[in-house]
Amino acid sequence: MDKQTLDLIAENRNAHPELDQLVTEHQALDAKVAELTEKAFLSDEEDAELHRMKKEKLQMRDRIEEILHQRASA
Repeated sequence: MDKQTLDLIAENRNAHPELDQLVTEHQALDAKVAELTEKAFLSDEEDAELHRMKKEKLQMRDRIEEILHQRASA
């Protein structure tokens, strides 16, 4: 995420429980994705899990940005 988005998250995280939860989950998935991508070889199951986690991260990011946009418009 870019610096502006990270700044908005920091400003709004405590006031919006869903945003806080999404950011926490996104960070946890990011760590898991990083762990898997460091492996030299992935099993078929690990590869499928990696793709699932990346898709989930993107969905979370979209929702985070949606919340931030709604708060900025309010």
